[in-house]
Amino acid sequence: MTLAIVVATYAAVAVGRVPRLGRAGAAVAGALLLVLTGGIGLRAAAAAVDLPTMALLTTMMAIVAPLQIGGAFTRIVAWLSRRVHHPAALLVTLVVAAGTLSAIFLNDTICIAFTPLVLELAAIRRHDPLPYLLALATSSNIGSVATIVGNPQNILIGSVSRIGPIQFTAALAPVAAAGLAIDALILWLMFRRQLMEHQADSKSLSAEAERPAGMTAGAWLRAIDWRLLLLFAGLFVVVGAVEQAGIDRQLFRLLQPLGIGTIAGLSATAAVLSNTISNVPAVMLFTRVVPRLADPRRAWLALAMASTLAGNFTIVGSIANLIVVEGASRRGVTVRFGSYFRLGVPVTLATLAFGVWWLS
Repeated sequence: MTLAIVVATYAAVAVGRVPRLGRAGAAVAGALLLVLTGGIGLRAAAAAVDLPTMALLTTMMAIVAPLQIGGAFTRIVAWLSRRVHHPAALLVTLVVAAGTLSAIFLNDTICIAFTPLVLELAAIRRHDPLPYLLALATSSNIGSVATIVGNPQNILIGSVSRIGPIQFTAALAPVAAAGLAIDALILWLMFRRQLMEHQADSKSLSAEAERPAGMTAGAWLRAIDWRLLLLFAGLFVVVGAVEQAGIDRQLFRLLQPLGIGTIAGLSATAAVLSNTISNVPAVMLFTRVVPRLADPRRAWLALAMASTLAGNFTIVGSIANLIVVEGASRRGVTVRFGSYFRLGVPVTLATLAFGVWWLS
């Protein structure tokens, strides 16, 4: 029964289209079912929720919320758009800006703030928005590799691995920097004809877009991603039930032949799982496996690198991708699965290859 509920929960989280539930609701529903069926006790379920991780994630959201509401990110995009005129240069600038800011703040937040701005700027300059939307999604994932606070799965790994933020960044910042260069190059090669067709344009964002929103308590509360916090809480309980039932030990035995004791094997396995059940649930499964490996510190870094970079493989590979795609869709711009996939495959394979080489 426990195994069936766990599998159903992960499947629902991976699909993300359960009516009236969504990913967060599916995780919470799975956790409640496990408690009700005896898969995990109520006290054990409460203890399974990693409070330091939840606190750090909430704190990061609370810090970023005033910057988002106050228009800080809008002013950054407006400042760049006034100084960068050629489409190709604007694309590269967007990659660097989104990647850098995602290393400082949560990448999901950067995608939420930048998507409408990128669409408006492309519309004003009469450019195809697709290259810029793809640049935003992929670079925000890549840049977030560099720090413990760059994305939700890194926050989780930083909490359970006890790797310090300086050591984490020293190990993975070169991967992020090289990855952003790779991303910019592949984007330019793929869209170079479209980018060269447009002449330099100095048009910037409208005055309305640059006007900051009012900072009220209600706006601050709405800016915090409560669904993401619920997703984490529910998945912590599910993983606790997995550990209590011994499923994690069975998973470890099954993964051993795949070479998860090596950087390449662990990275490949994490990449596959991240695109099967999404990167946050995949990392939660590995939290019970990594401490048993021969070199846990390097394994944690490989897991952070691979689970994040693998998010660029498809549209559903990371929450950041979905934020960009759904945000564009609400404004009448469609990013097709195939269009994303043509970029995601080479970017993911190239950046993962560099990351594996670097950590090895």
